[in-house]
Amino acid sequence: MIESKDNLGAQVRKAELGDLHSISEVNLKAFGNSSHPYSLRQNFDLFHETYFVAVIDNKVIGFCLAAIKPRTPESWILNIGIVPELQRKGIGTLLLRRAFKELQERGATTVSLTVDPKKASTQALYARLGFEVVGEETTYYGKDKHRLVMRARLAALQQ
Repeated sequence: MIESKDNLGAQVRKAELGDLHSISEVNLKAFGNSSHPYSLRQNFDLFHETYFVAVIDNKVIGFCLAAIKPRTPESWILNIGIVPELQRKGIGTLLLRRAFKELQERGATTVSLTVDPKKASTQALYARLGFEVVGEETTYYGKDKHRLVMRARLAALQQ
């Protein structure tokens, strides 16, 4: 089922079990590392309602994994990746907007994410969408894994 579409012909839909290998390949191309098969499957099992893929001609070219913190109105964008040759073409925004819509429909009122402080263009994207830096941690993912924490109210986001 097509959830939304952009001018490149990219379609965003909920991820399916059969997409996990392709998501791992996108992760490898986008970040230089592959996802562990067990974590891909567990993320799918836990968060399939808020796991999205972008496809062009039935090929997965991006993904976005979001989650709502249990018993709270807080949500997170846990991971988002686009194949390098299609980055900066609006596909990330398309994925994020679909995730924001789903999170809000499921009762979330805020959404948070982390970003590498060296990635100014990624920070700028999030700021354009309505995110603000609310903190920073120098060891978020371990020693020397500095991250900025950004947050937005879902109702105020540019959707």
